[in-house]
Amino acid sequence: MVFLKQISHPGSTLVNVPFRAIATAVGFPDLVVPKTVLKVLRNLNQGIFVFPVMSTAILYTGRYGFSDYSVQLATNGYENFNRVRLRSFAVFGCVIGFFLGTLYTRFYPLLKLKYGISALSILFIDLCIETPFAYYPLFYITQETVMCNSNYPTWNIVKQAIYRYKNNFIDDNLRIMKFWSPVLAVNLFFVPFHLRGVYMAMTGIFWSAILSCNNGKYKDNIS
Repeated sequence: MVFLKQISHPGSTLVNVPFRAIATAVGFPDLVVPKTVLKVLRNLNQGIFVFPVMSTAILYTGRYGFSDYSVQLATNGYENFNRVRLRSFAVFGCVIGFFLGTLYTRFYPLLKLKYGISALSILFIDLCIETPFAYYPLFYITQETVMCNSNYPTWNIVKQAIYRYKNNFIDDNLRIMKFWSPVLAVNLFFVPFHLRGVYMAMTGIFWSAILSCNNGKYKDNIS
């Protein structure tokens, strides 16, 4: 199918964009980079191109884990460090990384290439449908499951997660829209398909810290 070839063909110009052209475009036409570094960057780009969903999941796991680790050390110190909380954020990063990696590198490009849906419409879908009705429910269910030391979400865990999700619905979504609206707009209008999940993972490290500060204290969010 044409849209899949456009997204995943290894010979796509999205992978083989000349470094000099990129350097010139961002205002550094005379930038000199060692050939070894260029080779590593090309290989990394090729790897992301071949495995975009897996690459996104790996980066999201590291991003959420690192952000919560940093926030906890800054606010609570090492003496009060909560390893279960850290694990809940890392697990959520892995889960949401696979989910969003599929959306940004497979599903959203399909909507654009096959059905002609505009980037502005996809922006609306992501912020007004995916975020409130997929992202946050997954977060609360994952957090509840890990913090309760369960291997899977039981019905009671899901009920408690939904209760917290409903109580925090307005504040959570206002907060996330303020942060992600400009970032996501850049992603959908300018970033190549195969790099979109990675872009979101890298730029979202600040969002992960915000989420950790506001939603990381499990006991404070139960009542």
